Amino acid sequence: MTPLKNKVVIVTGASSGIGKETAKVFAKAGCKVVLASRNIDNLKKVEEEIKTFNSNVLVVQTDVSDFKSLDNLVEETLKVFGRIDILINNAGFGIYGWFHQTPFEEIENIMRVNFLGSAYLIHKVLPLMMQQGEGVIVNVSSVVGKRGVSGMGIYSASKFALTGLTEALRVEYKKFGIHFIGVHPGTTDTKFFENAKYYGTNRMQGRFMIMSAEKVAKEILKAVLKRKREIVLTPLGKLTVWINKFFPSFVDFMMSKVIKIT
Repeated sequence: MTPLKNKVVIVTGASSGIGKETAKVFAKAGCKVVLASRNIDNLKKVEEEIKTFNSNVLVVQTDVSDFKSLDNLVEETLKVFGRIDILINNAGFGIYGWFHQTPFEEIENIMRVNFLGSAYLIHKVLPLMMQQGEGVIVNVSSVVGKRGVSGMGIYSASKFALTGLTEALRVEYKKFGIHFIGVHPGTTDTKFFENAKYYGTNRMQGRFMIMSAEKVAKEILKAVLKRKREIVLTPLGKLTVWINKFFPSFVDFMMSKVIKIT
């Protein structure tokens, strides 16, 4: 029996990419998995795939920008499985381009999806986990939530907010047996850039080292099993975060050469 056998896991953004692969690896570890996303058709495909090896899977169509929808997600999970052991906040989207050309409504929207939705879910499940005396909350941030990147200012801001919340709550709720993990992927082989919104440009510039979504998912599982504080993924992501601690001006210079808005 694995340490995670029969643990109840909610994964937001589970219809594709990192969320989909994360749901699969936790299901393979014996967890009861709740799939949450707006795309019900894709969720059902993920559900069918998981049911070939684990029948304990629940689909809940969820819009993380809608707090009533998040209430429903928690209620349906408790109705079917009776508890929540692990929350994986993964849902989000990207914006790339000039900050001044980005409509402010989009800035509000990305903060609601990438940060406030996660914060609301955490606020909702914490009392449950405190009553249980244990729980794990995984917040999928980004390397750009550790170091701001030109052309991705508002996306970076949304991920910095999630990183800051994770670090604070890790200390605040440790005495209740609740562990927080910050996950900071670098460029991942998903439809992130395809689904991102662009203002003042029509594509993301620069070349990056890419990690598969499956690899990220396995690293998340490992982080939960080993109760890590945070993980920074891709060699370039780790190098960027490390160099930025000691030579931030050098990172500024390199980004001005590599990442440009045209």
